[in-house]
Amino acid sequence: MSAIAVVDVGSNSIKVAVVDEQDRRELGRLTESVRLQQDVNPGDPLSADAQAAAAAAIGRLLDFARTKGASRFTVLGTSAVRECSNRQVFAETVRTVTGVPLTIVSGEVEARLAGSGVRTDPAYKAYANIMAFDLGGGSLEVTAIRGQHYVLARSFPLGSVRMTNGYLRGGAGVVDELDQASIRTHLMGVLQTIIPANAPKTISLLGRAVPLRPSPCISRRLENLRLADAYPSCVSVSCATVCAHSISMPVARSRESRRIGPTSCRRL
Repeated sequence: MSAIAVVDVGSNSIKVAVVDEQDRRELGRLTESVRLQQDVNPGDPLSADAQAAAAAAIGRLLDFARTKGASRFTVLGTSAVRECSNRQVFAETVRTVTGVPLTIVSGEVEARLAGSGVRTDPAYKAYANIMAFDLGGGSLEVTAIRGQHYVLARSFPLGSVRMTNGYLRGGAGVVDELDQASIRTHLMGVLQTIIPANAPKTISLLGRAVPLRPSPCISRRLENLRLADAYPSCVSVSCATVCAHSISMPVARSRESRRIGPTSCRRL
């Protein structure tokens, strides 16, 4: 048996998913709670402590993947990693500690990978048109798929940690009506520009959100878009940000199309 392991280095946690390379059957998954950015501005450098903790967590997740039979590994950095000013230093730290290179993906590639994870999942094979929302700590990725074609793949700075720090004073104190109105206005203004008017009849909405302490505040604002009411086919799914179900094909194609070389820090 040959298995693939994908490690998703997110803003608020680090996850690994292991699947059989042939039939895409999931063999195991595990999460490490490591927050790369502690209430600081996006773009600030990652602290030495955060880098060390993240690299150690990645190492443990890779060891777990090996116990599940994984022999191929991909480590992907998303929002917090691609935005920090010392991402190259962090990439070198990860490679030194784990022996596996870190690939830093753009927001568009992250959205496409998340969408591919849904599109290749047998559970959603019958869904013709899909709009997938992947809410992480730093960003929100939105992918629209018609059949096998991607018509939208975008990343928005609407992550739960970012929104909590920007609109809710880091989650401290009472969330008042003005806070709620500010978040609602911002989210609706952004998301309603990408949700087509005919979505209720033609699109199935799939969403995933990170489990974060202030996230109910953010989730309620998303609910104010009335997606569940407007779209009866809206389904909640639980999947890794970059799902190992789809990683072997999309990442390979992304690297080929961008002619990425085998460096220690690759950016897609």
